[in-house]
Amino acid sequence: MILTPENYYSLRANQEFFSVSQVKQFDSCEACAMAELAGEYVREKTVALLVGGYVDAHFSGELEVFKSENPEIFTKKGELRSEYQQAENIIARIERDALATRMLSGEKQQILTGQIAGFPFKAKLDCWLDEASAHEIAKSFPEMGELFFSAGAIVDLKIVKDFVPLYRDGEGRLNFIEYWSYDLQMTVYQELKRQQIGEQVPCFILAATKEHVPDLGLFQVPQSLMDANLVLLKDRLPHLADVKVGREPAEACGSCDHCKTVKELTGAVWLEEYV
Repeated sequence: MILTPENYYSLRANQEFFSVSQVKQFDSCEACAMAELAGEYVREKTVALLVGGYVDAHFSGELEVFKSENPEIFTKKGELRSEYQQAENIIARIERDALATRMLSGEKQQILTGQIAGFPFKAKLDCWLDEASAHEIAKSFPEMGELFFSAGAIVDLKIVKDFVPLYRDGEGRLNFIEYWSYDLQMTVYQELKRQQIGEQVPCFILAATKEHVPDLGLFQVPQSLMDANLVLLKDRLPHLADVKVGREPAEACGSCDHCKTVKELTGAVWLEEYV
């Protein structure tokens, strides 16, 4: 299957290719991931997702398409609803920053395909800075010079609540990039780009917050972290692939929206056991 902007998010493409979002869904709940692949479950559009999507669409040049696909963000007068107006504030904050603007100046929404551990993967880059663009940025911002390799750089735009570390059971406090597995996303992007051009390139997260006064940050994902992620991903993929094609049963988490939807009562629970 040849991927295009029109079919990239289609069920067929998701069935044929793995993606980072699909891997994350499998890790969260295998049963929900399988329901999505069968077209039986569609994730809810939340305000948080739509605000981030609005900002992404603005910088990718796809805002008009986004607006047509999400008419609920507008009032009957055609004005942006109050809960989504923060998106315009975030856009204005990013566009006031010279380095942020330059980091988002490369090729937008580049589609990549390749294989990881023998399984087909797809990715869609927010921004690809080629070698010439990277060197121009390094000239204008000397502190960036040592962060660029010769072949270019990958930049991903993230809109987050804030930059406060988050807690996860068993792992303790994590920075927002690792908590939301953005580092895994950049790992896959880097590997597929390496397969295309033959070199590893540095990966950056350009993040803006949804706070009353939006904060802005540019973060380079450590190569050591991406190397470790790639090893772990390769170890997990055979199991995920078996689940995806039905060779192994999909495990249900029991607590996600999909699991709540299909839950069937089989008896009563002792109140003392419900803790």
